[in-house]
Amino acid sequence: MISWLSDSTLRRAWKDEFLVRPPEIEAPRDRFLTKAEAKKLLDACETPQVRPFMAIAIYTGARKGSILALTWDRVHWQTGLIDFQEAGRPLTGKRRAIVPMTKALRKEMEEAFKLRNGNYVVH
Repeated sequence: MISWLSDSTLRRAWKDEFLVRPPEIEAPRDRFLTKAEAKKLLDACETPQVRPFMAIAIYTGARKGSILALTWDRVHWQTGLIDFQEAGRPLTGKRRAIVPMTKALRKEMEEAFKLRNGNYVVH
C-alpha cells in the first residue's frame, strides 16, 4: 500500500470511483503503557516542567491543551479533584473533565506545588 496517502484520501478516491474497489486499510492496534512502562517514563522526566505534565497526562488522560491551561486554583486539595474547565471558556461538546487525583498523582502534584513558579501547574 502507498504509505504517503491517508486513509481518508483513499476512501474518497474509491467513493469518487477512481478506484475499482475500496481500499484495504488495517486499523492501528491500540497499545497502552503497562504500569511498569508508565513508571519508567515518569522517572525519566527529571525537569520540574516536564514531570508534572507527564504525571497529569498519565494519571488523567487529559489532553495537552488542558494540561497546559491548568492553573493551581483549579487543583482542589480538599476534595482531591482537578478541574480542567477554564473559567470563561465557552462550553462545547468537547467539555474538559473534572477528575480525581490518585494517591500517586497527588504526591506528584504536591511536589510540583512546592516548586511552583506562577499560577500555571506546568510552565
